[in-house]
Amino acid sequence: MFSHRLHVYPAVAAGLAWCIQAPYVFITDYIWFITSRTTPPETALTIVSSILLKLTVEAVISAALSAVLVKYLHRIGVEQLVR
Repeated sequence: MFSHRLHVYPAVAAGLAWCIQAPYVFITDYIWFITSRTTPPETALTIVSSILLKLTVEAVISAALSAVLVKYLHRIGVEQLVR
């Protein structure tokens, strides 16, 4: 949907979505870990960094899969689903 609304390639849409999601996840999760007072700041940063790494890998895989899927749908003639 993001790529359709902005008229961009799926990989670009995945990158833009990551740019929106990553700061939110970093700020909210880091603050949550720090205010819970059960996790030292260094450990909280490590945990949040691993979450962001996972989000990055998911965005790359999703972009690659969506690009392949869009090409496949175009090839088999399912235009109404691609739009």
